[in-house]
Amino acid sequence: MITMFLDVTPALVDRVENGIKLEDWEDVRSASHKMKPSLDIMGIESLHTVIRSIEQNAKKEPNLNDMHQLSSTLNSTLEKVYKELRDNELRTN
Repeated sequence: MITMFLDVTPALVDRVENGIKLEDWEDVRSASHKMKPSLDIMGIESLHTVIRSIEQNAKKEPNLNDMHQLSSTLNSTLEKVYKELRDNELRTN
C-alpha cells in the first residue's frame, strides 16, 4: 500500500498543481477526487479537509487564492509524508 501511495500520489498532486495553473478545473476535480481514498487510508488527517476543499472548489467557480493556498498545503504536507515513509522504509530494510 505504501509503495502504491508513493508511486501514484505524486502524479495526482502534479495534475492538481498543473490544473490550477491552467485553470483546468475538471482535471483538478478528477485528480483530487482520486486522491481522497489514499489520503484517508494512509491516515493523513491534516489533508482530509484540504483535498475535499480542492475538489469542491474545482466544481464551482474557484477562488484562485484559495486554490493556490490549498495546493501549497497539499504539496508541502505530502512532501513531509513521502520523506517519512521513505525514511521508515529504509530503516526497516
